[in-house]
Amino acid sequence: CFGSRDAFVLKVFGDGVYGWSATFSGSRYEEALSVAIDSDSNIYVGGFFDGTVNFNTNGATYNIKSAGTNSIDGFITSFKSDGGFRWARSIGGTSQDKVTSLTIQNENIVVVGTFKGVSNFGTTENPENRTAIGTTDMFILYLNLNGSFSDLKTVGATNSDTSPKKVIVGDSESIYITGSFNGSNVDFNFDLGVSQHTSVNSDVFLLKILSNKTFSWSKSFGSSQEDEGKSLSYFNSNLYLSGYYGGNVSNGGVSFISNGLLDAFVIEYSIEGAILWSTNFGGSSVDKANAVSIDFRGKLSVSGIYSVSVDFDISENTDIQTTENSSTGSFIWSWFK
Repeated sequence: CFGSRDAFVLKVFGDGVYGWSATFSGSRYEEALSVAIDSDSNIYVGGFFDGTVNFNTNGATYNIKSAGTNSIDGFITSFKSDGGFRWARSIGGTSQDKVTSLTIQNENIVVVGTFKGVSNFGTTENPENRTAIGTTDMFILYLNLNGSFSDLKTVGATNSDTSPKKVIVGDSESIYITGSFNGSNVDFNFDLGVSQHTSVNSDVFLLKILSNKTFSWSKSFGSSQEDEGKSLSYFNSNLYLSGYYGGNVSNGGVSFISNGLLDAFVIEYSIEGAILWSTNFGGSSVDKANAVSIDFRGKLSVSGIYSVSVDFDISENTDIQTTENSSTGSFIWSWFK
C-alpha cells in the first residue's frame, strides 16, 4: 500500500483458484466500490480517489489527479480479461464526487454516484459540467465502452441529499437504481414530467429508467430514522431490493416495525413497481441486508451484517448474514462466520 488506502481488483476462478490481481494507488487513498464485465470479458471498475493515482497496473504510468486540493473525484477504469490495463478516466470537481455503482447495458457503461457543487463529467477538452441543485445530487452517467461520454442525467433538490448505492440492468435493458435520499420534493423524473418524493428522514428510493434513457417510475419509503436501499437483483420479470431501516415504516406500500436499532429488509417488486412480497428481520441491535442475488433456479441469497443474537429463519422475521430463500421469500438455509 503506497497511500493511506489503495484499491485492488482480484480475479478468482470458479473453483476458487487465483487468477490475477491488480492494484492502483497514489499518495492518499482510493476505494473501488463496483465492478462489471461486458460480453467480451472486459472488466470495468468504479470508485473514488484523492490526489494523484497511477491507474496503469502493468508497470507503465497513467496518472490522473483529482480536480481540487483535498477533493475527492470518481473514477472508472477498465481492464482486459487477463488483467491488462485498457483505460481510465475521472469525473468530478473541486468538492466531493464518488462513483458508487456501475453496470453494462448493451454498448453502454451505466455509472451512478454522487456529486457536489460543479462537476465535469466529460473531459478537459470536451467538458460536460453540471451544478448540483442540492447539498449532494445523484448522477446517472452513460459512457461508451471505450470510456467516452454518451449521456448524463441528474437528480436533486434544494437542501437535499440523494445517494445511489446500486444500479442493475433488468427487463428489456431497463435500468434500476436504489439508494437513499433526504429532503423535500426531490424529483426523480429527470425528463419533462414530475415524480417528487419527500423523505421522513433518510429514506429508501427505487428508480426505473427505460432502455432509451427516459424516466419510467420511482418509489420511496422510510421511517423517522435511518433507511437505505443497498442492493438489487433481477430475475424472471421481478425485482428484488434489500437494505435496512430504523423505527417503523408505514408508507410507500411498505409496513415494517423495527425490532432493534436497525433491521434488514427484502422486497420483491414487479417491473411496474408493485410490491409482490416483503420481509423484515432483525434483533435488538444493528442488522443490515447489504447484498441480494438470485440464481438461475430462482433461489434468492441475501448477505449482510448482524449484531447480538441471531435467528436466521426469516419466516420468524429475524437476523441474517447469508441466507438463501426461494423467489417467493420462503426460508431455505443460512450460514455465517
